Formats: sequence, C-alpha cells, structure tokens
Amino acid sequence: MRAVAGGFVLAAAVLLPLFSFVDLVEQLDATDQGHYGIAQAFAYVGLTLPRRLIALGPFVALLGSILALGILASHRELTALRSVGVSTAQIALAALKSGIVLILLLAATDQFIASPLQQRAFDMRSDALSGGSDSGLESGAALWARHGGQVLRVGALRLGRIPAAIEIFHFNTEGELVRYICADYAEIRRHDPWRLHGVLVKTFVAGIPVTTGRSSMAWQTFLTPAQIRLLQKPAESLSPLQLYGYVQYLRSTGQAARVYAVMLWQKLGLPLTTAAMILLAVPFSIGAPRGASIGSRIALGAVVGVGVYLADQIVASAGLLLGLSPPLIALAPGVILLVVALAALGKAR
Repeated sequence: MRAVAGGFVLAAAVLLPLFSFVDLVEQLDATDQGHYGIAQAFAYVGLTLPRRLIALGPFVALLGSILALGILASHRELTALRSVGVSTAQIALAALKSGIVLILLLAATDQFIASPLQQRAFDMRSDALSGGSDSGLESGAALWARHGGQVLRVGALRLGRIPAAIEIFHFNTEGELVRYICADYAEIRRHDPWRLHGVLVKTFVAGIPVTTGRSSMAWQTFLTPAQIRLLQKPAESLSPLQLYGYVQYLRSTGQAARVYAVMLWQKLGLPLTTAAMILLAVPFSIGAPRGASIGSRIALGAVVGVGVYLADQIVASAGLLLGLSPPLIALAPGVILLVVALAALGKAR
C-alpha cells in the first residue's frame, strides 16, 4: 500500500508539470491581449492545478500503480508474496485500498478546492483580457454593464451560472431615472430574451414612483453572447453539488440539461474509472513477461490510458447524438474497463 501510494505521488509529480507546461504555453499565446501578461498566465495555470490533478486522476492511478508494482516485481517481492500464499486478488485489494485514499482526496479537492480556484482563475483571466473595459462588464462585489440608457447590475451568481439579485436601471436622455427593475434571478435562454423571476418594477412618472410586482417577465438583454459567457462560469468549473443544482434548475425550467447531466455523471463516475485503472495495473506487473522493463510497462500503460480517454470522449459524444441515458453514457466506459480489469486479474499467473 505504501509503495502504491508513493507511485501515485511520483506519477502526479511527472504528469502535472508536463500538462501544466502545455497549459502555460497556451496561456502565453494570449499575453498580448488587454492586461493579460506573463504573471497572469502563471497565476492562471497555478489556480487551475487542482482541476488538472482531478482530470489526470485515473492516469495518475494507472501509471502510479504500474510504477510501484513494477518496482516490486523487478525486485521479486511480488513473487515472494505469492510464494507464501498471498493471492493476486489480495495484492489487487491492497493496491485498491491506497486507491480509495486517492479517490477520496480527488473528490474532496473537486468539491472544496478545485472549483473555487478554477472559477477565480476564469474571472481573473476574463478581467485581464478585457482590459477592464473592452467587455463592457465590470466585476467587483457585483457585475455591472451599461448600454445607452440602461444599466444592469448582477449581485450574485447562483450555482456559478444563474444571475441573481438583478437590478436594471433605465435613464432618459437627461440622465433621469425613469424605470427600475429588480428581480430575484434571471433565466438565460440562448437567442431569446431573459426571463426575470420575482420581479418588482418601479416606473417614475413626473417624479412619482408607480410600483408593480410580477412573478416573471421577459427582458431583452443588451449583453452580447461573448459577454454572457463571461458572466457565466464554464460548466466544467462547477463542483459536483453546483452541477447537480444546475441540472435540477434546467429541468425545472424546461431547458435542455442532457449535456450538463452527462458532465455530472462523469464526475460521479470518476471513482469507478480510477479504481478500474488501479486493478488493471496489477496484471501489468504480475502477468508481464519475465525481464520486462518498468519503462515498457509504463509505456504500455500510457497507451491504455490514452485509449480509455479517447473511448470516453467518443462514447459521450455518440451517446448525446443518439439520445442515450446520461448515466449510461458516463458510466459505460468505466464499467467496461472494470470488467476488463477483473478478467485480466483472473488470468494473471
């Protein structure tokens, strides 16, 4: 168990800098826009490191397990264990126990660390790229936008994607406030007016306010699609609980939620894939030909990891096109991989 846990650390120490360097190169390409400089690029990559670790979790599990068990096999320690009656299943279970710790760590990181930091990274990057004014959005305690005689204030974002505590000010050409709208939250529909809910409207006639309340009303936003994307956090940055709440919100308002439901089930299925990767690593070590180098085992494991990743993306895209159930789309690759791992374990000698 200690050896496998150490393998996880070594695999993460290799994979995280490698993929972070690729992210950094991509971010440096944007350093000539707005106020986004080298310091901001490094900060962005640093803030997204926990999310990158979660994405690499199954590969860390596979390569770390192969590395640790490969070293034990090369030192004949696995042979010694099996010679005194330790079965292949017991060896796999010991590796899996270390994997459970890794799975719990990744789940806690996703919920409490990765999502807040990634959302902060997106906000920082958006503000820097816009140069503070190009996007027409100003962020601070709230989000502000202005177009002509209209001023929009969004006080909060529910679940990272639902504008809430909304205020809309309408001014005439003399700069006088002629209409004020306050809403609990807004329902954003692509290419359609916003649907405001829990609305209070004040109209000023000769300086006298006339107040009316509405359960909901349509409002034609002046924000561009690009500005709306800045207003909403990317779905992949949401924590599992935020994503679950957003899926429930979309369903309750009659909007399409399949893509986000698949994202949610993929997050929930990550422990299954990670556990299957660990179990798959055991046959690589026990069933490998005598004298096989650790490097060759790691190379083969990397090929398997890439294949699993591509298969997962293909299944997700095809499942959405065919209208399959989100749990089936997200969990099928992990279940198939687990079956393959158990079958390989049964044949290991």
